[in-house]
Amino acid sequence: MTAMQLLWTYLFVIVGGLLVFTAIGHILYQKRSPTSMMSWMMAIVFLPFITVPLYFIIGIRKRESKHAKAM
Repeated sequence: MTAMQLLWTYLFVIVGGLLVFTAIGHILYQKRSPTSMMSWMMAIVFLPFITVPLYFIIGIRKRESKHAKAM
C-alpha cells in the first residue's frame, strides 16, 4: 500500500468514526422512545456506512420554535 492510499484509508476511518459518534450523541440527546433509540443505535453499530447517512437524512427531527407554535 502506498503512503497516499494509507492516508486516505485513515482519513476515511476517522471521518466515519466521528460521524458515528455524532449520530449516537444526537440520538441520546433527543427525547425519543426507548424502542426508537435502541433501533437507531443498533442499526448504526451494525451497519454504520448505510445507517449514519440515513439517520442524518430522515432520523433528525425538526423542532418548531415557540413563536411558530403560538401562531
